[in-house]
Amino acid sequence: MCGIKISDLYDLKKTIAAGVFNGCAYPWEILPKLKEYIVSLGNTLDSGVFEKRGENIWIARSAKVADSAYIAGPCIIDEDAEVRHCAFIRGSAVVGKGSVIGNSTELKNCLIFDCVQVPHYNYVGDSVLGYKSHMGAGSITSNVKSDKTLVKVTEDGKRIDTGLKKFGAMLGEYVEVGCGSVLNPGTVICSHSNIYPLSSVRGTVPAGSIYKNAGEIVEKRWGVRVGTEIWDVLDKNGQPTGKRVERKRVCLLKGEYHLVVHIWILGSDGRVLIQRRSFTKPLMPGEWAAIGGSAMSGETAIEAAKRELSEEMGITPPEESFIPVRLMRRKNSILSIFLVPYDVAVSSLVLQTSEVSDARWVHRNKLRQMIRTGEFHNYGKEYFDAVFGAFDKRSASKRRKRRHEQRRKK
Repeated sequence: MCGIKISDLYDLKKTIAAGVFNGCAYPWEILPKLKEYIVSLGNTLDSGVFEKRGENIWIARSAKVADSAYIAGPCIIDEDAEVRHCAFIRGSAVVGKGSVIGNSTELKNCLIFDCVQVPHYNYVGDSVLGYKSHMGAGSITSNVKSDKTLVKVTEDGKRIDTGLKKFGAMLGEYVEVGCGSVLNPGTVICSHSNIYPLSSVRGTVPAGSIYKNAGEIVEKRWGVRVGTEIWDVLDKNGQPTGKRVERKRVCLLKGEYHLVVHIWILGSDGRVLIQRRSFTKPLMPGEWAAIGGSAMSGETAIEAAKRELSEEMGITPPEESFIPVRLMRRKNSILSIFLVPYDVAVSSLVLQTSEVSDARWVHRNKLRQMIRTGEFHNYGKEYFDAVFGAFDKRSASKRRKRRHEQRRKK
């Protein structure tokens, strides 16, 4: 079972209304204060970006709102959102960046994160829809129990009193709700889960699940195609979970990680070999960055580091020259950093042009300058403290060795 607290379900960087979650542990705790928060937030918005239309209604100038849509305040429609024909927003609603509120869809007292799609004949009341979630045509949130009693939420078999009479559903990130489904009061669907069409859902659906019916909720199996790059999924301690994912279809849940390696080549003259990423790369195109990449399924960190150097730079330093620097846990990766003392002429490198567009040797002071100015990708203070600390330690070791040799000669 996944956690159902705010930090388990949502990336608060994906909503303009992150502040409403302050002081809350569970996401439904924002529902009673959403109306007041929208008014407070709306009055602080940049008038160059948002236009105030009517009482307590703020609509981004880049948003598209059909003339036939009805919007009551308080309401904020964020940048590049689309509100289509005959949509009915009854108030106390935030619609995130790039989200779609479709024809004949009704919203009431809800927070819609960025890039959410509610495109056809939906009802979303007293609910929170996470980043890139999607509700199929005709799917709705039922927000009041038939006996009008207060809604309770299930977490790990325990019942939590919400104190709310009106409570629809909490959808995590990347949730897919099938057409015609009903999400009963108090439903929580954790991130990366799918709901079959025409389902009647109640309770909590674990992360990374497929809800077929109340008695059949199965874990997703991420398909693996022959000839594709496969990653092992690790736990927070770097141990394999037994799960594998395909890189192009990667979907790592909270608490899941994959292994990434960075390799820093340090020349005998104290200079550092750096590489520039290909301009065709979807991530960080054209940036000067560390040499490295993701480990393939079954690889150790040092095996992955050796392969990356061979593939991207055409060099094969001996395994004993790979010095572990630091192991860091980042958002969805465990990063293993290596220092490799090695001399090679740039003209001798065989660059993998799909990955690397250029390479050069730079002095450490120049590298620091490139980091400060943004010319080199900034991996953070903790990262570079470890890397430059390793450089300094290596240089100090070489100095001690030279002094020792000089004393021996005397």
